[in-house]
Amino acid sequence: MRLSLQVMFVLVNHLTVLKLKWCFFLALGSVNQFILLMPPVLFMSIDTYLQGLFVLANDPSSEVRKLVCSAFVQLIEVRPSFLEPHLRNIIEYMLQVNNDPDEEVSLEACEFW
Repeated sequence: MRLSLQVMFVLVNHLTVLKLKWCFFLALGSVNQFILLMPPVLFMSIDTYLQGLFVLANDPSSEVRKLVCSAFVQLIEVRPSFLEPHLRNIIEYMLQVNNDPDEEVSLEACEFW
């Protein structure tokens, strides 16, 4: 399991740069499934993972924005200390996406509060 998680983290980071939308959508969705469990590999890679989320936060795809919101919601529940250094920007982002034209993104952002 550890190796497969490491591969997914690497994929999310590289695919963000390459802009292969369908691939990083699937990779981000997969990694998000592990947030509540917080395996050691995610714990050790959290800064890289957060950087990937920040890059994807304003993606034109509503599905990707919904996954970003979901990740922030889960992280604030499980490990708020990870978000603490970025909390001001994350709060501003979540306020912004509360008014997203896509209702599903807005609803996911509401879960943050």
